Amino acid sequence: METINTALCSSGLSGMVFHAPFIDLHPGFKLVGSGERSKKLIQQHSSQGSYLGYYDAVYKSIVNNQPTAVTAEDGINVMRIIEAAIKSSNEQKVIALL
Repeated sequence: METINTALCSSGLSGMVFHAPFIDLHPGFKLVGSGERSKKLIQQHSSQGSYLGYYDAVYKSIVNNQPTAVTAEDGINVMRIIEAAIKSSNEQKVIALL
């Protein structure tokens, strides 16, 4: 499988706790960086850095009985989109998301 170099346009909360870790862990993508206006935080949320902030937020959601910033369903939907994008690229056609 060809690896797709990927960068985030920004790395706010969802970029840091959701997008960067999933892009980083998916074998078809390589997280190569992000565009940020101020603090360079993306390095903390890639294979070169730490996901401690993510797990701290999950812990706080559990102990405070509050929803997580990103749901499991959100994660599944993003993975479906990523897989459809790869299939679309490989087959050179539009792939419908169901």
